[in-house]
Amino acid sequence: MHYEIPPLAAFIFVQEFVRMASAKNITDTYQPIFRDQLATVADLQVLKTEILMGVRRILAECTTQPEKKWLKTHQARKILACSAGTLLTLRTNGTLPYTKVGGTIFYASSDIDKVLSSHAQHSGQLPGKKTAAKKT
Repeated sequence: MHYEIPPLAAFIFVQEFVRMASAKNITDTYQPIFRDQLATVADLQVLKTEILMGVRRILAECTTQPEKKWLKTHQARKILACSAGTLLTLRTNGTLPYTKVGGTIFYASSDIDKVLSSHAQHSGQLPGKKTAAKKT
């Protein structure tokens, strides 16, 4: 199996490896390494085990939560950076489709992405938001 490790994960791994090495106080058991010194199979196995454990821990830390398909009103407002009134306007004029289950309104994350991408190109504002007229 092939894993591609992102640069940030590799950097974190090196930092963590150095931290672990200093925590073990390697200087107590340090033996000088010579250019012609041979590494034993046991040395390589220990190195392999340490590297694999470190990579597995980093991959576990770097995994992201899957994106939610349905968002509640407060989550949609946070993503859109709009007020409750603006969100209501987007709902009522049909710009942002929604689903109501019981008393809770849900928005599809794909619909929110569409609203953001379609309105960011034009005016940079969400529909329903009014701008104050500039005084000249």
